[in-house]
Amino acid sequence: MSAVSAGRQTLVFAHANGIPGHSYDTFLAPLADEFDVIIIDRLGHNPAYPVDADWHSLSLELEARLESLPKPLVGAGHSLGSVVMYLVAQRRPEWFSALIMLVAFYMSIRIFRSPFGIMLRAIKSNQQRLRYTGVNPKPYTLAA
Repeated sequence: MSAVSAGRQTLVFAHANGIPGHSYDTFLAPLADEFDVIIIDRLGHNPAYPVDADWHSLSLELEARLESLPKPLVGAGHSLGSVVMYLVAQRRPEWFSALIMLVAFYMSIRIFRSPFGIMLRAIKSNQQRLRYTGVNPKPYTLAA
């Protein structure tokens, strides 16, 4: 799952923290019918890119590893891998045709703290109270 074929789009997968990249081989195998699947392994082990508080260095490491690949890429990742892939896509949007983020803790925190997340918590705690204040909870309930 690492050779790149001419004419096929490349899907690059970045692993979660503490999970070896090739642990996902079985999960990613069906995608090999449509994509050249490349698994980025051992993200965060290069001393040139020390792990920092906001994962900026890890995103630079991933960016360096993606630089030589044929573009556009389908970027995918699980947890830490998805956040780091997202950070690279923010700097290099022209490199990507799509992002697939699995269980992105960072994004779930952002959603939880957003106005939409606040509305979802309000619906969970008391839909009737929302109706009394003039807010229709139904669209938010359907979206959740």
